[in-house]
Amino acid sequence: MVVTVDELSKGLRRILAAAERTGEEVVIVRDERTVARLQPETWGMTAREFFGDLPGVLTAEEGEAWLRDARELGRASDQSAMKS
Repeated sequence: MVVTVDELSKGLRRILAAAERTGEEVVIVRDERTVARLQPETWGMTAREFFGDLPGVLTAEEGEAWLRDARELGRASDQSAMKS
């Protein structure tokens, strides 16, 4: 969805509700130039929820190592996204 800065300021609640409902990115433009993008938060499972139905697949130590690696990967991904 593409909205102007004026449309966003006048209809922020409606636009955010639509983005949340549809999962669609909101592109904010001024003078036909993109000035920002809003992305709806993706809701998913936690690692504990995902692996909760798989008892015995990983040992406690393997599970902790997996979580450490996943968190580190997430931090690296966040830092990479902030640079671009």
